[in-house]
Amino acid sequence: MIPESIDMELVQQGITRAALAHNAEINRLQAELQAAYAELEASFAVADKKRLIDELHDARTQLETHRKKLDQTERKLTALSRSRLGSLQLRYWRLRRGQRKA
Repeated sequence: MIPESIDMELVQQGITRAALAHNAEINRLQAELQAAYAELEASFAVADKKRLIDELHDARTQLETHRKKLDQTERKLTALSRSRLGSLQLRYWRLRRGQRKA
């Protein structure tokens, strides 16, 4: 039971002030949470960008390696096809490869 001497209006004002204080605290915490999510999202974006840059670098390195190997093979092929013996050897390899595929 509530004693008669307590003014109900004062109680309601106290409850209202407490509710407003709780609302303000909730709003502050929500703002902190949103800021933390934004920071986390930004860090994920940076991590993804770094991963993609690393993958791109690896792919470029592999591409450069394959280009060097192709260049070496083309030089060997050119050198072989310029000589008579090399030209015959190339024809032989091509014929053998064609027979294996058939």
